[in-house]
Amino acid sequence: MINPLDNNPENLERGKQVYGVFCASCHGSQGDGKGHLVSSGVYNYPVRTLVSDQMRKRPDGEIYHTITLGFGVMGAHGFMIQAEDRWRTVYYVRELQKTANQ
Repeated sequence: MINPLDNNPENLERGKQVYGVFCASCHGSQGDGKGHLVSSGVYNYPVRTLVSDQMRKRPDGEIYHTITLGFGVMGAHGFMIQAEDRWRTVYYVRELQKTANQ
């Protein structure tokens, strides 16, 4: 699947907002898998980093579907996040990958 939305500042900003609400608590504000639920010990399962080389190679559609349906112990978020906001979040994850110190 190809992201149907334009990668523009407005979509990126909205993706950042959605990421902050739904993703950062586990995946961390930098996408490194060190969110406060993990670092505080509340959540004791390892959380996938979103900024690894492995994640950089994943297609946008796969990330979108992971947000939608969940993966492993991560629950589905499709019922909580509108489809267009999931695509915007993919753009934001890509931005985190560009700026990560990996």
